[in-house]
Amino acid sequence: MGSRPPASRHLAVALAAFALACAGSPDPRFYALQPLESPEKVASLPGLGVAIGPVNLPRYLDEPRIVTRKDESRVEYRDYDRWAGGSLESEVLRTLGENLGLLLGTDRVVVYPLRGPFPIRYTVRLDVERFDGRRGDGVDLRARWVISSSERPDAVAVEISDFAEPIDGGKTRALVEAHGALLGRLSHAIAERIARLEEARQSEPAE
Repeated sequence: MGSRPPASRHLAVALAAFALACAGSPDPRFYALQPLESPEKVASLPGLGVAIGPVNLPRYLDEPRIVTRKDESRVEYRDYDRWAGGSLESEVLRTLGENLGLLLGTDRVVVYPLRGPFPIRYTVRLDVERFDGRRGDGVDLRARWVISSSERPDAVAVEISDFAEPIDGGKTRALVEAHGALLGRLSHAIAERIARLEEARQSEPAE
């Protein structure tokens, strides 16, 4: 009569196993993409307002976990390696915003979905087709980006960037650093295009 019922005994065993599993689980590691360090400016446009986003990513990439590619048809989710910003999209937006501000010499840069308290002249939208890699190999970035102007109804630039960056070592940190380096190259391409657009705009005769 004093013995524990079988169901309660099974529940106690299950709870003990769950607690042991939780105690043995490693804490997640969070990684942030790094902006360019003291880059040489592409242009000095302190009054220029630029908006970044939205950035559209493949669904398998847009999540908190870092994704690595096992081969061309298989990917692996790193359960304990995660993006500090909550998703790859948020990390890409933040890094591009910081990079473009540095390269164009302006602090008037806002990232989606925010709106800046200043006029926006150029908006950059991106469709990312691929942004992943294999440990010890490299990371690939392929993106189509469109620049629109507040002064014209149609897009003023449509470009496709296709970059690859080797990975030095097989650790997650090296993988993340390669992601950051690729975004730096993409930022340079976008900044140079905006600088040319602005130079052409300023050289147009006044009406």
